Amino acid sequence: MAFWLFFIILFPKTHSYWWLDVFTQLPMVVFGSYVFIQAIEGRWREIAPSNRALMIGVAAFIVQAVRVLISYNEVGIDTTTAGMIHGLIGLVELLIVVWLAWATVQLSGKSFMTIVRGAYAAFWTYFIMVLVPQFWVMIGRTETVGYVNGLAQLFERHWIGRDDFYQAGSYVTTQMRLNGFEPEAPFLAILIGVVFLPIFMMGVRQSLIIRRRPGVVNTLFLWVTLIAAWLVLLAAKTTTGMLLVFVSVLLMLVTGVGMQRVTSLIIAVSGAGIGYGLYQYSPGV
Repeated sequence: MAFWLFFIILFPKTHSYWWLDVFTQLPMVVFGSYVFIQAIEGRWREIAPSNRALMIGVAAFIVQAVRVLISYNEVGIDTTTAGMIHGLIGLVELLIVVWLAWATVQLSGKSFMTIVRGAYAAFWTYFIMVLVPQFWVMIGRTETVGYVNGLAQLFERHWIGRDDFYQAGSYVTTQMRLNGFEPEAPFLAILIGVVFLPIFMMGVRQSLIIRRRPGVVNTLFLWVTLIAAWLVLLAAKTTTGMLLVFVSVLLMLVTGVGMQRVTSLIIAVSGAGIGYGLYQYSPGV
């Protein structure tokens, strides 16, 4: 399971928007089933929350619940009972999701490099099969429109009541912004920036051996992957993505060693120059 964790989280489509909508997403079904099977086989002690974790969870619930109640009171609408209850249930769902993610990692074994290699494999599969065809559409090409819309029908998560986001068949063909299978571009930026980018930055910083042996090819692979993640964040055309690129490049400049800083600086300057040129001569990009 450890190697496949990152593949599974790339499919966020919600299949029902009733009370427990989060649990109709593929990752929750897969992870929940995995944890349940492992628990009934006798491994439940490995994933039982500690007293401290329970106290933190209860405290988080109380604070957020109070904020929900205050928020609805300030709105001043009398017909918000269903929405209020749904909000509290959503809060419980979030706490369960956090525990479920931790439990899945705990039960998957503690092979750090297996998980890291899974992250690289999942990113490049997603990049080639989903993001590159979307980028081709985003720059005005039509050859992959059918392919992109077909994948969207199967796997893309949609917001209720926002058909204007997807009226051309998918988010990217309608909004001309990269989104992967996420409901909109900022969520792709969060996925890449929070889940994958820290791993890729660590890979470069620690010179992790992702391929069979260390060397120039492995180092090049680490850098190319990091640059590809930065490009995805920029292609999402969202403030979130731009900020994540800026902060991560700054961190690489500050924490990098030797040629890592030089390479980061060259990439930053080149990227700024290319971005300015594209903006000047091809505003649609």
